[in-house]
Amino acid sequence: LIWLCVAPPFVLAALLAVEHVLDVRERSREQAQGLAQVASASIDEALRNRIGALQLLAASPLADDAARQKDFYVEAQNYLRHFGHHVIQVDADGRTLRFSTRVPLGSPLPLASVPKGRVAIDIAAISGQPEVSDVFVGAISQLPMVSTAVPAVRGDRVRFYLVGAIETRWLEQRLSSLALPAGWTMSLRDSQAELLARHGPATIDTDDSALRFDVPLRQ
Repeated sequence: LIWLCVAPPFVLAALLAVEHVLDVRERSREQAQGLAQVASASIDEALRNRIGALQLLAASPLADDAARQKDFYVEAQNYLRHFGHHVIQVDADGRTLRFSTRVPLGSPLPLASVPKGRVAIDIAAISGQPEVSDVFVGAISQLPMVSTAVPAVRGDRVRFYLVGAIETRWLEQRLSSLALPAGWTMSLRDSQAELLARHGPATIDTDDSALRFDVPLRQ
């Protein structure tokens, strides 16, 4: 009789505890999803702004006049001053560098670096649209980065590409600007699942019990 009297309250307490845990997990899920969407939208918007500026730069008539290459280089330096990312002009072959704002105009230049996964220039050559690469190590800087590649089309041909070199530390700064709850981690990865940036403890990668949410970038 004692157990019959005591058991129902215990069962009710257990059910309420389970309901509370599920409710907390659901609120955490919604919060995490919201934070991931905010981060995704923020990075997408920043990339769109930079791509749009590169498109304007690629349309400059200075780019088609070999005698005014220095003036076009100065315009590319203005992009660097405004956005903080170096600009590289790449020949139509997709590999030969004409100039990079990282070094003085006329400096000897290596061939363009090629990521293991998405190669922005190669995809842009097919799509005719701006593209974003996977992570790679810059040929000149030797720093990890991603690139935005804009094809400069004249008539029906690509004459050259303008590449924006975005160091991964800029992506780190974008994520770090978001306020995360204690113990939470936000990571940005490329199409090959290579880590681009992380905000929060790295231990999340080995925690099988952690909740995970994925939100793709549109760029």
